[in-house]
Amino acid sequence: MSEIQVILFIQSISNPTFDMLFRAITNLGSEIFYMLTIPIIYWCFSKRNGFRLALLFSLSAFVNLTLKAFFYLPRPSDPSIRILYKEATAGTVGFPSAHSQGTTTFWSYVISKAKKRFLLYLGVIFVILVSLSRVYLGLHYPHDVIGGILIGLFITFIFIKIYNIIGKRLMNLSLLAKITMSVCLPLLLFALYHSPNSAKVFGLLVGMGVGNTLENKYVGFVEQASLKIQFFKGLIGLVILFIIRIILKEIFPTIYLYDLLRYTVMGLWVFFFAPLVFNQLLQENDGIIFSKKNGREVPRSKFFCFTHRKFTM
Repeated sequence: MSEIQVILFIQSISNPTFDMLFRAITNLGSEIFYMLTIPIIYWCFSKRNGFRLALLFSLSAFVNLTLKAFFYLPRPSDPSIRILYKEATAGTVGFPSAHSQGTTTFWSYVISKAKKRFLLYLGVIFVILVSLSRVYLGLHYPHDVIGGILIGLFITFIFIKIYNIIGKRLMNLSLLAKITMSVCLPLLLFALYHSPNSAKVFGLLVGMGVGNTLENKYVGFVEQASLKIQFFKGLIGLVILFIIRIILKEIFPTIYLYDLLRYTVMGLWVFFFAPLVFNQLLQENDGIIFSKKNGREVPRSKFFCFTHRKFTM
């Protein structure tokens, strides 16, 4: 059976309800989905894993863009195939599927760190459904999604192995060295390979690298909080994130450099300014949030501890 026949076989079950359903499912592997989930993980569950997941996902996106440019394989174009959602893929190539690779990368990392059986089942279901949706919608050949899944698994495996080795060494670098590396490496890659999507990836890498470095040094944000506080953190953080994304897109010209700047600002918001704001909005004990460390109370935010002393002297 040829790949076109496989696509036609999957599309043989098509009807308006399935068309709408698979359009919705395919968005579970879109940029918007990760803009919603990764910040929530960082703000509410685990700063360390949230940052590493964002870094891994960005690197995976860069690999995907590079492989697409290298192989330059077309998407399905046979007239017998129904191509839905074509507006989302206009002018792009097929292999490997970014949705399949991104979904696999995201869930394989979450599963490896959380080690919960229900997340394993949920992740497998997400990967299968998102990958199937890409074929059902006529946007990819089966080899595109299979390749994306395998590449996603490989990248996650390599990332975990390498980060475990170099992570501690990176932590021991000076503040200046960390910021310099966070800015210079993505900008160098951007100079070598610039496109609308690569500008977003490299801008996010700059923003998250600088933001996380400054957060660790000056904020010391604590993720754990009551359910009510977690809800408001997520609501406030995501609303402002999407406002930044939309407003800067309207203000900036549509050139690569401004997409780079826009996603840098978004990364800085998620990984530095949002934790800074959360600490101030949720302040206790005369303006300083306290947490337990080694049996005693210490300020959660070094930055606000400093400013509190400075402006109350």
